Amino acid sequence: MFVSIGAVLTGGAGGGHCSPLSDCTILASTGAGADHIDHVNTQLPYALLATAVAIIFGYLPAALGVPAYILIPTGIIVMWIFVKYVGKSVKEEDLKDVKLEDIDDSQFGYGKDN
Repeated sequence: MFVSIGAVLTGGAGGGHCSPLSDCTILASTGAGADHIDHVNTQLPYALLATAVAIIFGYLPAALGVPAYILIPTGIIVMWIFVKYVGKSVKEEDLKDVKLEDIDDSQFGYGKDN
């Protein structure tokens, strides 16, 4: 029962990040002032990774009777390893050219024009 509930909640959360029709995806891209499809494309790797880890290290072993006190730490460790060795960090020099004054927030009713 708990595995089924977890699968439904994970599918809803994953679908919310992957679907261009999701209200949270539309609001996030609009709020960030980003192109909507670009936002969806940047969310896909994260959502698909989390979904794959949940399936491979969560639902399938749980269906075979592996207890949750083994599966949850395993999933956390796998995610940590992936972020540590595959993820890219943001460097300070990459952020030096970004200035808050250069961001145009006029579409939200504040910013340069107001």
